[in-house]
Amino acid sequence: MHLLLPASCVATSRSAAQQHRGRGRASETQGTMLVDLEAALGEDMATPAAAERCAHGSPMYAVDQDSFGNDGSLPGQDASLSFDSEDAEDVQQAAALSSTLTGQPFDYALMAEQSSNLWRAINQATSVPQLTHILQDQGDAFVEGHVVAAFIALAQLRKGQPREHREEELAAAMAALEPLARRLRTAFLPGQLCTMARSLALLGRGDSCARLLVLFEQQLAGWDIRSDFRLQGLADYLWACARLQHQPDRLLLESITSTLAAADGAMLQDATGMQLSMTLWALAKLGHQPEDGVVHGVANNLAQAGKVAKLTNKGLVMLLWACATLHHHHEPLLQLLAGEFAQRLGTRRIADDSYSNNGSSAQPDGFTIGSVATIMWAFGKLFYSPPNMATVSQAAQQHLDGMAPHELVRILLALCKLGHRPTGLLRDVTQRMAEPAYLQAFTFLDLTMLVWSFASANHSPGSAALAAIADRVQALTNMLWSYSKLAYRHEGLFAVCGPLLEANAGLLQPVHLADAARAYAKFGNAPAPLMDAIAARAVAVIDDFSTNDIMRLIAAFGSLGLQPQELLEAVDLWADRQLRHLSPQALSIAMWTFARMGNASPNLLQTAAACAQRQVSAFTPLQLSRMAWAFAKLGHSAPEFMRGVAHILKERVAEFEAKPVSNTLWALAKAGLPRQVMEEVLDVVSRDLQPRMKGFGAQSLANTLWAFASFAHPPSPQFMANLSEAAVLQLKTFEPQGVANLVWAYAKLGYQPKPLLQLIADQAPAQIRSFEPQHLANLMWGYAKLGYNPGRPFCASLTGAAQAQLHAFKSQEMFNMAWACARLKYHAPKFMDPLAKEVTTRMHEFSPQELVNTLWAYARLRHRSKLVHHMLEAACLELPRKLPLFQDRHVATLLWAFAENSFGPPETLALCTTALQGRLGGMPARDLSMILTSLARLRYDAGQLTGEMEDAARAILPDFKGFELAGLLWAFAYLGRTPARLLAAIEANERAASHLAGVGRPGQGNLGHLADLFWALTFFQAYDSAMYPAIDERISSLSHRFAFTSAPLQQLMQGIHLAHAEHGAAPKVNKVLASRARSMYLADPGYAALTPTALGVANIVIGMGIDTTTRTNLYKVLMTLPIVLTLPRGPVAMLILRPTDLSKGAGTPLGSVLVSKRLVETQGYRVVFVKQPEWEALQGTADRQRYVQELLASR
Repeated sequence: MHLLLPASCVATSRSAAQQHRGRGRASETQGTMLVDLEAALGEDMATPAAAERCAHGSPMYAVDQDSFGNDGSLPGQDASLSFDSEDAEDVQQAAALSSTLTGQPFDYALMAEQSSNLWRAINQATSVPQLTHILQDQGDAFVEGHVVAAFIALAQLRKGQPREHREEELAAAMAALEPLARRLRTAFLPGQLCTMARSLALLGRGDSCARLLVLFEQQLAGWDIRSDFRLQGLADYLWACARLQHQPDRLLLESITSTLAAADGAMLQDATGMQLSMTLWALAKLGHQPEDGVVHGVANNLAQAGKVAKLTNKGLVMLLWACATLHHHHEPLLQLLAGEFAQRLGTRRIADDSYSNNGSSAQPDGFTIGSVATIMWAFGKLFYSPPNMATVSQAAQQHLDGMAPHELVRILLALCKLGHRPTGLLRDVTQRMAEPAYLQAFTFLDLTMLVWSFASANHSPGSAALAAIADRVQALTNMLWSYSKLAYRHEGLFAVCGPLLEANAGLLQPVHLADAARAYAKFGNAPAPLMDAIAARAVAVIDDFSTNDIMRLIAAFGSLGLQPQELLEAVDLWADRQLRHLSPQALSIAMWTFARMGNASPNLLQTAAACAQRQVSAFTPLQLSRMAWAFAKLGHSAPEFMRGVAHILKERVAEFEAKPVSNTLWALAKAGLPRQVMEEVLDVVSRDLQPRMKGFGAQSLANTLWAFASFAHPPSPQFMANLSEAAVLQLKTFEPQGVANLVWAYAKLGYQPKPLLQLIADQAPAQIRSFEPQHLANLMWGYAKLGYNPGRPFCASLTGAAQAQLHAFKSQEMFNMAWACARLKYHAPKFMDPLAKEVTTRMHEFSPQELVNTLWAYARLRHRSKLVHHMLEAACLELPRKLPLFQDRHVATLLWAFAENSFGPPETLALCTTALQGRLGGMPARDLSMILTSLARLRYDAGQLTGEMEDAARAILPDFKGFELAGLLWAFAYLGRTPARLLAAIEANERAASHLAGVGRPGQGNLGHLADLFWALTFFQAYDSAMYPAIDERISSLSHRFAFTSAPLQQLMQGIHLAHAEHGAAPKVNKVLASRARSMYLADPGYAALTPTALGVANIVIGMGIDTTTRTNLYKVLMTLPIVLTLPRGPVAMLILRPTDLSKGAGTPLGSVLVSKRLVETQGYRVVFVKQPEWEALQGTADRQRYVQELLASR
């Protein structure tokens, strides 16, 4: 039946299509315009105007309940409705495509002219070969409508052919149809694409169907889901994906479900029951959890009068199954479905499943027993009790002989689970269990659920029935082991089997004991009584155990953290008897298996080591490598045996293949043999392996290099070059651990294979999510240690992966990540903050080196945040416990990190300096300089210890580099101290003086150090020093292009002003630098206005009748603005001493304050210090006037 549209409707229809696709086709036939229905109306996208004049519908597929097979899943599993592509009714019903347009049925395909020979040929084809012939001969004339029609026709025709010919004929047809679909792929509209997807699902699961579904999906992704699709099209597409087991594009699927859920499921309001069923079933089958709005939309739709009654039986089954699978316990919807189920169950008969599989196209008016089982399974899973459970129980009794075991178990389990005790059904099942062959059809899972139902209903089937189940208990252990091997966790199965195995443990043989123990160990929740029973039985039959079974048994107990004493003692005796009689081959296999299981008792290991030592020369290279690897893996040193292995490897290395030699090297490195022994072995091995590297596998390459790195014994450069070339060729086969170990080993050996490092940096991000914390840390550390920057994308991928699993990082791994970021100058705040938080909470785990170097990394990156502050506070809390373990460099690094962060609680600094007492003698010059400069930057004067540092520095004066000595002198000056003895020593030491004279030159510090040194010399008034002229000349020759930061440049200018005022001569600094310094100084808000304390002092002085003014231009290098007073005895300048102008600890003025004082004094002023804390503590004008008078009197 074709649709004839009046010509008046064609213009609007064509306009709608042209707006959307830029084309429209029409032809006139006897005054009536026939158009391509999709192109004219655009089923999914016609304009509102066109919709008003040409009402149109969407394809409504008459899918009967038997289009879908019964759910064959078991209780507790993720059940799924099964589809049989060979089911004749499935094809017949699901392929019957019909719809309604203005009340008239029509074929859902693009229409050609009624007289079109091509259309008639497609529509009237009676066999698949005939349709294939049309596609092959006339395919060039096809437009998109013909392709859609061909898909529908092919889906309808496929059912009529004998099975032996069907696949071959369908393959030929698809081979002709696929190129046509690809050629016209951009011309299809959404509805057409969805219809063809559905046809593909009906055709089967061949490669061409899968390819075309992906093609159609790619075209669908280009359309707007909300405006271009109708529900039927979406249902078709989702159903096809589910049927063909194709996981849709994630973004497309999320867009579909969000559209369905919009406005509380508004799109679903006008849907039919089958559309709702198909949609929800497909989402559940695809494992996609829809938004709540979808379920609300379904419920709102069915709540309309009479809607639930229109659902087919299978529609009801599908909806309930989908809700259960998706765990959607929507009370109103369940109430509607349960009521309808109860009504139908009470008025229609139930048919055996055989009724729907007898080849008849007629459908039963009631449910099949399989459908009832699925419905009850769904209610049981949702814990929702339908009102007719007694009827279900009676129906199950009536159809007991025709039910499959899994259907019976489903009904029985659901009834018991929902609190109904089906006494009659339990009685009838018990009677049948007495029949010899009855239980043979039950799977072990069926039996388990059957026993659970008996227990839940408090019904005893009798000893004979239980004995019939127990007879199969040994085979039950095989099933449990298989489930565990497949990593399938079925809690109900394991829970029910536990008591069964426990009660029948005496029937189990060693292999069954090992199977059961291993299965429950992998399950991770083994009942204690069961494990006790297994252990007791194992002790009784210990002599019957094979090596493999005993190892599996012990490994299971070990993984569960269980150590039954009697069993361990029995195993030790078994090992003592059995291992002594094993051949080298059997012994190596046994120990290798123990190592793979990860468990062996100390006695067993000692026995095995003694046995291996006695026959060490009889082992082949492969057996020897297995034994060595096993001992290393199990953490047993076996020193005598390992020495023998090292000797044999050195003498017979040519006999070892790649994997055995690499595993043996790895094991020897783990064994802790003397360095001399290992170096001899490594030298021999490196010479032999050098030409063989290209034959090594990925793991062998990594293990070999790791062994050399573990002993810090580098092989020849050619060896490492050959190994890196081999690694480049095989990089894609490396496991994450192998990649990380390779980079780590090269870093330890100090060899930089640039092509390999760059290739790793390019390829590693693709698999970075599979890297464990240690792999990430070692990889990052290796690049940093080698000084090879892999680029920001690589670093970002590593830190991103690390951030996702920071909780699993060990302290060393966190430290390595932070240290590497600092060394690579990679600053990632989004990583550093979470890392700081994790470090803070686990600071107690950090060693001294890890702690201080982590803080160093944050300081080096200049990363400041509240989380970093909390981390520093946490470090302070840890210091009392860890400080005694600190080495000198740890203390120096810690103080430097504190100084970089301007963080220095006095009590913490006092703790650090106290720990240094008595340790200055022999301290390295670098550490001594770093400690004092860091304390100075924190304004902390350690009192006597500061003086002792002067003597310590004199003792090792020649060891200082120029910038270290410059920093030391600056620190003394900044703390307001003059180290006279140290200055004299420097003058007397030509090397030290020379080093200082070269400060600021390449390799001898930076310009900041030069400014520090000059400022210190002016503070010390060391104008007559032998080194002063050289430094004067160096500063005078500075170019304005030199980059000074603010503080050093201001400090330099302050020193120049002071030298000029006191000495009469000073370096002539570049005018540009001087101007830059002046601008920096004036830009500092601290020098632009008086402090509140200074204002208060000025007001008091004025009130006392003293002539006063603030001299903002006295010198632009003063630390504070002086208040100048005119007194009879001469001018006086008052300087405000803030807390920051005083050193912590000693409380004396800092060197910068003393320099300001001297600058003012050079202008003829007497200087009076007003201490801000003392001033603010005064109350009232009288007290403050008295305070000022006392200050002036003291001068």
